[in-house]
Amino acid sequence: MECPKCNRTYEDDFKFCPYCGEEKPKPKICPKCKLEPPIEFSFCPECGEKLVTQDELMLNLKNMVNTSSLTEWEKEHLMKLIKSNEINEEKLTFYIDNPVRLKNLIISDLVYFIDSNVSGRVESIIDKMVENGEFDEIDDYFDVWSIVEDVLQNPYKYGYEDDDEG
Repeated sequence: MECPKCNRTYEDDFKFCPYCGEEKPKPKICPKCKLEPPIEFSFCPECGEKLVTQDELMLNLKNMVNTSSLTEWEKEHLMKLIKSNEINEEKLTFYIDNPVRLKNLIISDLVYFIDSNVSGRVESIIDKMVENGEFDEIDDYFDVWSIVEDVLQNPYKYGYEDDDEG
């Protein structure tokens, strides 16, 4: 590793330069494709995006969520995805711009947490509800749980076939 301050070489596993005390530069990541190229790169060799540190990426994603017009429970769910490193800027933008799809994602994640065997069925039923415009007025977790419970217990109520039998 070459120190950016004094230009002397030291071991890659050191956290600080042993000659001048400069902190080792933090690894950079591509906010678009998540590639982690060598530290000295400034732009992603795969997609050309400007590289940022993991801390900068997290801050950018959190700012995108906090400045959006999403509800608090939608913001909370996206923050969990950001913290678990399961979402990039492109996906985040998609969900912020498509709140109905975000609600579908949240419900799918919640159902998967409850029972992974039924999450696919619930997700496909909710996709049909989205297409038919029946899914636009969900405001909070109570509504989400009500829909999940209702879909699981009464899939035919909405005129949808049970995917397990189709």
